[in-house]
Amino acid sequence: LGQAVCWGSADLGGECSGIDFRDVTEIYGGESAVVALKKDLGETVCWGKSHFGGMCSRIDFHDVTAISNTGGLFLINFQGFTTYYGSPGALVALKKDL
Repeated sequence: LGQAVCWGSADLGGECSGIDFRDVTEIYGGESAVVALKKDLGETVCWGKSHFGGMCSRIDFHDVTAISNTGGLFLINFQGFTTYYGSPGALVALKKDL
């Protein structure tokens, strides 16, 4: 357990030999990156092109409700956020008042 096989272009997510897949509940593929969600732990592992979602170490994934692919980036739905805005290179999430 905790292993996966990836193939294709290494810099677009096809290389995952160093990734720990233990506790992964869902995997999402994008245009140039991959996200593996550990929903129960509120953690993810991301790899591929960093400017297309392959670098997510600074994001807190607790309370994630869903992840979607927008074609070039990942759209991550968090509890408490109501509106999302996107451009070809960036996303903004608007948090509702609690």
